[in-house]
Amino acid sequence: AGQLLFRIQILSETVHANQKSLYRTLQELQVAEREKKRLEPLLKAGTMRPKVLDELESQIKIQEAAIDSYRQQLRLAGFSEKD
Repeated sequence: AGQLLFRIQILSETVHANQKSLYRTLQELQVAEREKKRLEPLLKAGTMRPKVLDELESQIKIQEAAIDSYRQQLRLAGFSEKD
């Protein structure tokens, strides 16, 4: 008696789009971080221009900022980190 059987959650298109964008950006960040790890030894060996790694690091920072923004928007919509 009095137990929660289920929870209904209605998502707006904006919330759904933010969730989708968050997931996509997290995946892109993982790819960029793997690429950075792969390229760092090449830079240290002098076989690659620093500009390439600088551009990749900028891309990573942009993705991290986007992730923070999507998470903030989802928190404002009532979601927690666990959702």
